[in-house]
Amino acid sequence: MSLLLRIWRVKPYISYVVPYTNLFFGQLISFLSLSKIRIGERQTIPIIGFNRTPPQAEKDKKHKSYQHIALLRLYFKRLPKNPEFTELDYRGLPGSRMGRRTNRANSFVGIHPGCDSKSLYKRWPAEKFTELIQIILDKTDAEVFLFFGPDELDIMHMFKNNSSRVIECINQPIEGVLTALSRLSILLTTDSGLGHLASSVKIPTFSLTGPGDSNVTYPLLFKSHVIESQSTLDCRPCVHTKEYLHCKTRPCLSGISAETVFSRISHYL
Repeated sequence: MSLLLRIWRVKPYISYVVPYTNLFFGQLISFLSLSKIRIGERQTIPIIGFNRTPPQAEKDKKHKSYQHIALLRLYFKRLPKNPEFTELDYRGLPGSRMGRRTNRANSFVGIHPGCDSKSLYKRWPAEKFTELIQIILDKTDAEVFLFFGPDELDIMHMFKNNSSRVIECINQPIEGVLTALSRLSILLTTDSGLGHLASSVKIPTFSLTGPGDSNVTYPLLFKSHVIESQSTLDCRPCVHTKEYLHCKTRPCLSGISAETVFSRISHYL
């Protein structure tokens, strides 16, 4: 009820429900918001459902970014159907001290081992991350930059390493994160937002994808790569199913070895 009260205070003319939201809940809230225009993926409830939905051809475009555009075009008619995505111009951001890393002999490998607290089952196992970090330290001269945001503070203790070549970026504001990203050779991340941010500032990005659908969520821009299990798993993708929260073994992620990941990223080290 408090959500509706906040919405009613605003008196919205348009409600916009993002892709992959629960359709029943999205349509109900959209209707109760009293918005004249109710935009969403598709109508499943007669009368009170969304009154503007994209044509099937637009729905068939898998990546979330294009699905957002298809929905926004239902109101903003001048938006192009297939916009060109370009890198982020970070130079004007206050507080960011951006600049490419200097020509040092060693590389900088960024690793983001977590994701938001609602997506814990998308994480590659911590022990595999630590195994990979040790392989990088043993086989290369690279430095490892670990990113921990508010949702990863509970797993930081699993990544303790006495090497002076392991650096931690802990709970930094976006400007600090951008500054750190700009100096990386590559970023290895789970299926998380940091991969999209790195790709937008032209950092080669490797995303470890398990229960999610890489066709929907992969970083769109510069040199983006997806690392997935090579095993045939009929259960994938499961992130929007009931099985997602009940899977105990997560073979889609546990089946990806540290050596496999190292072989994929070693070209940049």
